[in-house]
Amino acid sequence: MTEQHSDLIRYARESIDSDKHEDDMHPFSLYVCEVCLKYTPLEITLRFNTDQVLLPLNSFIGHIQGKCSSCGKTTLLMSNSDEDDTTSRIFPVCSCGSKQFIAGMCERIQGEKGIPGLFEKRVIVAKCARCSKIQTIAFTE
Repeated sequence: MTEQHSDLIRYARESIDSDKHEDDMHPFSLYVCEVCLKYTPLEITLRFNTDQVLLPLNSFIGHIQGKCSSCGKTTLLMSNSDEDDTTSRIFPVCSCGSKQFIAGMCERIQGEKGIPGLFEKRVIVAKCARCSKIQTIAFTE
């Protein structure tokens, strides 16, 4: 399935300037439904505690959830906050009107001579399940 979404992977890596950080590692992973164990389209919810309301969210701190289009299970995709008490929510929608996305995350991990170092940056990206338009959802640092 990863080859099928090579455009999403390329977009994610470009979003975190992987070409300017050639010594770093840039692993990418697609989000999978924890019940279906497949790369199914997801309805994404971002929960957080800032006043930022437009995507992409920069320096995102909060929780990202995905609701599987196949079985309906909501899975926690990413969390970098201990707080469950989030005040803001964003539900990404494509310009075509679709709310379902194939989503993934790409990280930049400092690396010198292939030795993993510190996490530096992360981007969460999504490709519309209907029209294949790609968008950035959030960055974390």
